[in-house]
Amino acid sequence: MITKSVKNYIICITFFFHLIFNVLCSHWVQEVFPLPVSILRIFTVLIYLPYFSVIVLKLISDIKERLLFKGINIVYYSFCAYYGLVSVWRLLKHGEVKESFYYFVVIVGALAFFIQVFNRKLFSKECLNKNLVICMGILCLFRIVFLFLVNRTFSYLPVNAIVFACLFLISIPFLANHFDKGSRAQKITYSTILVLSVVFGLLSGSRASFYLLLMVIFAVAVFLLIKNRKSLILFLSLNLCSLLLVSILFAVNFSDVRKNVIREVWFLNSIVKVDDTESGLNGNDEDELESDIEELIEQQNQQIDRSDTGRKELMINGINEIKKNPVFGTGDVLYQQQMTETYIANQSSHNFIIESLVSFGIIGTGLLMAALLMLFVKALKEIDFENKFYLVLTAGALLAFSCIQPLFFNAIVVFPLFLIYSAFSISSGKSDK
Repeated sequence: MITKSVKNYIICITFFFHLIFNVLCSHWVQEVFPLPVSILRIFTVLIYLPYFSVIVLKLISDIKERLLFKGINIVYYSFCAYYGLVSVWRLLKHGEVKESFYYFVVIVGALAFFIQVFNRKLFSKECLNKNLVICMGILCLFRIVFLFLVNRTFSYLPVNAIVFACLFLISIPFLANHFDKGSRAQKITYSTILVLSVVFGLLSGSRASFYLLLMVIFAVAVFLLIKNRKSLILFLSLNLCSLLLVSILFAVNFSDVRKNVIREVWFLNSIVKVDDTESGLNGNDEDELESDIEELIEQQNQQIDRSDTGRKELMINGINEIKKNPVFGTGDVLYQQQMTETYIANQSSHNFIIESLVSFGIIGTGLLMAALLMLFVKALKEIDFENKFYLVLTAGALLAFSCIQPLFFNAIVVFPLFLIYSAFSISSGKSDK
């Protein structure tokens, strides 16, 4: 019984520990609970172990079944061989290998997972859906725990809030495709997670997340308007519930909600006005609230300016690195950036195209994109129109977000992303037969 349960829920179990190890290795946790370097190295290995394990298992199974040079595997193993040769060349030239190796393991491990699930149907539709829902539940629980319990200890989310914003964003199309299907318990579960996903997306403090979230919700609403107006009413009602929760948290000034919302909605200073004849506030209360709002707006404008300037510098650093060796790349993906007065972080270019060209060069990027495109097209051929729409919407949201944030090769983001792709790809149509 235990063995069967572990096998059925191995994906969400792995994701849970994967998230925990990322938290333990974060800079912010180390400030409060510093761990020995040896322990941190072990945790780092454990973070990337699931990806590496999938790569090895796929290689073994393909050798046994003689599938190394068939279909998508031709491009997949060509990319692996190319990167191996480039890495050896960089070592001989005393170049950088480690930084791009993390990117390689993450994306190749994710590709290996998707190919294995898609071609061999290792998991059923129901199993994938359950694992994905539990993974989203884990993310929601993490954010809730941080808001209510951990915020007094840490001045910042142990894992970048942008990462979680991206995860909630790319999960919305999947949730929107399931919130009105299945049993009553399933509908309640999907609807609850959908509401929480929108809430946490709105509270991320990311402008890109905010506008992409609006675009995704609008796209889903238009699709439901054409396909199923009854579901549209429920979908809009759930989003209104999310907006109501955010409004309540904003009104009571809970935690850092007001700061994050003001950072996202830059025009808030022109619409948040307090009229004492309607609100019942006295003059002092009104002046104090307006003063707090103005101070937050000024702080957020300054932070936004620093963020935009830093992002431009990182992209310029990446472009300059590409110029050094555009064909094969240099592997120098990370650049130092002053985050606080006492903390200097290694940051990438915040653009997946630049990151890929630096890591793998034009040749490697071409092979990688070809593999991704072949899998994407193959998945689209196997599913019905409804799943095609939601799959394209998920991919589009991620690519748009990855143009301004380092998310495309992020170890936390990639894990559930390809789980979503897999769930879509076998959720209906030919692959069900």
